[in-house]
Amino acid sequence: MLKTLVVDDNDDFRRSLVELLCRSMPEMEVAEAVCGREARQKVKSLTPNLLFMDIRLPDENGFEISKQLKNRYPGMDIVLMSSFDMPEYRNAAEKLGAKYFLAKGMLTENIRLLLDTLQDSH
Repeated sequence: MLKTLVVDDNDDFRRSLVELLCRSMPEMEVAEAVCGREARQKVKSLTPNLLFMDIRLPDENGFEISKQLKNRYPGMDIVLMSSFDMPEYRNAAEKLGAKYFLAKGMLTENIRLLLDTLQDSH
């Protein structure tokens, strides 16, 4: 079973993404976190296969959290997300080992393709 953690401080966006993931893959276990501290706690207890991480969180930088978590849990796939689709964000995501970078505005269009790809790899 694919276990997923969605980390985003925007309640509406986070809930929408969780609903989309649950509709797309009903067998997926999905947890939520709103900040870096909570994300670390949930990763430790859930050990997700997949992490959706916003790069701007109220307490920490999503890039830094993702880098630390990727080092600690190398098998976890990370999808970094931002409202801004900037090349420097894509490059930073690639350098830290994130599997994907998604612009939040294009998430709905790309989520099925992303989930199909991830499901094939697990």
